[in-house]
Amino acid sequence: MLDKADAEQIRKIAAANAAEHGGKTSEKVVLSKALGSMADLRPRAREILEDIARIVAEVNAMSPQQQKETGGVRERVERAERGFLPPLEGTDGGVVTRFPPEPSGYPHIGHAKAAIINSEYARMYNGKMILRMDDTNPESERLEFYAAIKVGLEWLGIKPDSVKNTSDDIGIIHGRCMKLIEAGRAYVCTCKREKVSTDRSEGRECKCRALVHE
Repeated sequence: MLDKADAEQIRKIAAANAAEHGGKTSEKVVLSKALGSMADLRPRAREILEDIARIVAEVNAMSPQQQKETGGVRERVERAERGFLPPLEGTDGGVVTRFPPEPSGYPHIGHAKAAIINSEYARMYNGKMILRMDDTNPESERLEFYAAIKVGLEWLGIKPDSVKNTSDDIGIIHGRCMKLIEAGRAYVCTCKREKVSTDRSEGRECKCRALVHE
């Protein structure tokens, strides 16, 4: 039997599907969608069939307006019509976003997504967006990649309020790291790369971890 939280989530799934398909949904569709988004229910698929049937019957008996409200369809449509991202909490102090690409290659669709989201949130709250080049790996960075990132942002219509390089603050970063190490809150790992990789995959701490004061 479904607990209250799972039943409510499945009711939302069923209502949204019904609202988007003429006011009716089916047990097969709702079960499929529920198992796809609620992995913990997969081993109990047969066990919850009766609950699914009951929820589907309740949802199909709702009015179109009730289905939209229960499934959150109205909220999604209104948000899309407004054309902006979901609101942020705790923005009383203002909003400052950052887009920190590493100039080690040409920008791709993932860069565009991150840049647009950061830019739009800055606009929504009359804040600022910082373009911060994460240039701490000089072996793989080239000037043409810096230029490509800036040209790409211009093409997207994004104009950062300020541009920085991580390397500009490397002295500050190093100083803060040294303070953490001296206070026993951080450590320098001297293990070889192969051992670090093995320890990480096996979920094991290396000997250097003992340098941190609990």
